[in-house]
Amino acid sequence: MKMIKSPLHYLLLLASFCLINTSQAGEYPDQPHIIVSGSHTLRVEPDQLQLSLNISDTQLELARASQSVETRSIKLITRVKGIGIKPEDIQATELRITPRYKWQNQEQILTGTEVTRIIKLTLRNLDNYNQLIQLILDARVGRINNTQLFNSKQEELRKQALKGAIQDAKDKAELIAASISQALDGVYSINALSSQAIRPVARISVQEIANNTAFEPGLIEITERIDAIFLLKKSAPY
Repeated sequence: MKMIKSPLHYLLLLASFCLINTSQAGEYPDQPHIIVSGSHTLRVEPDQLQLSLNISDTQLELARASQSVETRSIKLITRVKGIGIKPEDIQATELRITPRYKWQNQEQILTGTEVTRIIKLTLRNLDNYNQLIQLILDARVGRINNTQLFNSKQEELRKQALKGAIQDAKDKAELIAASISQALDGVYSINALSSQAIRPVARISVQEIANNTAFEPGLIEITERIDAIFLLKKSAPY
């Protein structure tokens, strides 16, 4: 009969491994210890949106293409200010000029010059999302490079997630220690790992932009992870 191993079984194996390897030098203590990982994820509603878009045009005459991009850029920037986007939330790059060619009879033929400007916007009121999309469509935006939903209390939420990750690690260490009739003797080290980038559960796609469909931002996830080493007391209190 095959024995089904519980998660606690693997935790005990981890604890036994740490107890056996107590003589390792370097980052591990000489005292018996437990090594655990902790994580915590918060799921919250986004209240802001960042997006990066391209305004571009390709024509045989560079001046015409440049004028088209300049006119549409100014129009878009002016109008997004009208829906509450502040100047500091608008970034516009210099014009990028790229000659375009095609091969014909083993010879490169100039087909035109592409002029592009990248504009980055931060919308801090999602109630104005539909208005922003209409302005983007009116400006004949060539491409939406990327979109990112986030929460304005991001740093505070990360701190909350980090506290949760520490508590998770402590709970695991206490469970392991109690299961082998040991007691914790404090923490030896805590290593905060790289925070997971805020990941939109629901993204805004280029197809949604083109179809002007209803906007459902969904939730975003904020995750923090740590590694921790907890010391064990030399004698059990039991």
